Amino acid sequence: KRSELEMKYRFLRFMLFFPLFAIIVISMVNGSMIRTALGDVIWLFFPVWLLCGLEYVKDTPNALRRVLSITAAEMVLMAAISVSVIHFSPMINGRGSRIHYPGPAIAAEVTKVWESHFDEPLEYVRGDDWPCMAVSLYGKSRPDVYSPLWMTDEEFRKKGGVLLWQLPVNGKCRSIQNFSNLDFFYTEENVPSPDWLAKFPNRIDLPPMEFSPQTRFAVLPEGVGIALVPPAVED
Repeated sequence: KRSELEMKYRFLRFMLFFPLFAIIVISMVNGSMIRTALGDVIWLFFPVWLLCGLEYVKDTPNALRRVLSITAAEMVLMAAISVSVIHFSPMINGRGSRIHYPGPAIAAEVTKVWESHFDEPLEYVRGDDWPCMAVSLYGKSRPDVYSPLWMTDEEFRKKGGVLLWQLPVNGKCRSIQNFSNLDFFYTEENVPSPDWLAKFPNRIDLPPMEFSPQTRFAVLPEGVGIALVPPAVED
């Protein structure tokens, strides 16, 4: 039974640490950034690994206390590191992370701009997921994010909406993951595709907007491009 428990413990230890080791090695080889979300794999097996370890040393009081002490210290350290990364990363990188993205400010300003032009409530936003999701989440009317998966261009033209996209910071945009609006994409210069903009010949182009990330450190602002598509006039 002891050898079987030891084998399980080794297996769990491998499943716990090997993915983390592989991520670090791959990052070192191709130069990609290690993202904190990639560490989620640790927490899938950590509770089981801990319980197995406690079973392994439960009959040895000194070893049991040592395991519990190390585990508690590790959890406190991980929490401290997470808080430090969240709080101080803007100071180090010069740019707010996704946690500091000024979603509420973007939503408030976009809503204000729309209401200054039209009487109808804003129902649709379309374009890059970063600003669009922010407006959908924090906006007063909670507009839907356009997607060809569940909406047609005709519906969008009928109700009108706001076109939104990122403005590059230091030549780079945030990670572009347009899960919803699959027809939106940028050119190599990180500007919206002319073909995409051509879908909206009646759009009202407005000056780009800048927003300060939600951090007390001096960082680069987040830029958002904006255009309005007026609702269709009913006959």
